[in-house]
Amino acid sequence: MLLVLGVAVTSSAILTQPAVAEDELSGTPLTAVQAFTNMRLDYAKRPGYTGGWVSNPQREAALKAFTDHQLPQFISLSKAWLQKCPVDAKMQLTLASALSDSGDSLGAGRRRFVFYGLLMSILSSGDGRSEESAYKVISVDEEYTVMNYLGMTLKQQGLKGNYDVMTVEKDGKESTAYFEISIPLAAESALLNAKPMK
Repeated sequence: MLLVLGVAVTSSAILTQPAVAEDELSGTPLTAVQAFTNMRLDYAKRPGYTGGWVSNPQREAALKAFTDHQLPQFISLSKAWLQKCPVDAKMQLTLASALSDSGDSLGAGRRRFVFYGLLMSILSSGDGRSEESAYKVISVDEEYTVMNYLGMTLKQQGLKGNYDVMTVEKDGKESTAYFEISIPLAAESALLNAKPMK
């Protein structure tokens, strides 16, 4: 059994989806997807959650180190960032790549496991083809993670109530992808309401 970000996971969890952890309150067995979904939703309930993490200076510094090919610095900065924001799928995958390049296959595998767990958590929330079956996300960054993974190119973005409606292109065909964004909208609203008026 492997402990990944506080979630006990068996080595076969990705392929077979056995119960890999128990819900702390009910003792109900959880699959890997459920465990990662709980991790994401719990993260969004943290005090001070702003609905996203893309423009965080600590995250930006880590990604700049990666872009500048400063691998040891990137690994250090990204690990520190992921201690604060373990649900940042893009950073998990980028760190996996850096660890692989540095010869740490086990570390790379663990980070890829987390990336795919987070991704499957989002993809299993719907199919994104309508409002009723929209992907449920906790941040805008998750929308781009899904679109990138699915090979979609964003053409146009619109907001309709609690949904981001994305006109996308894939393999030369245009379609619409729906993302349910009530969690980031609520976080942003709470942040705005908490700020003192000047």
